[in-house]
Amino acid sequence: MTLLNLKVALKVARELRINASCVELVRARKEHRCKKCEQPIIKGEYYYCVYIGGGLGALKFPDRYHIECQE
Repeated sequence: MTLLNLKVALKVARELRINASCVELVRARKEHRCKKCEQPIIKGEYYYCVYIGGGLGALKFPDRYHIECQE
């Protein structure tokens, strides 16, 4: 899948599962920090929540990215 296909799939389905990871498009209920640019994700803004692996740590502490920062 290309990057454009991934973004289109996420906007339509809101969640995309690839192997053991999951990418989800979420609206922030509180402020978070972007993993890539270290800038805050403002409350109410949409961002990508990435769960890598299937363990409890991945569910409790997912990687969060701005829509612009996700590769």
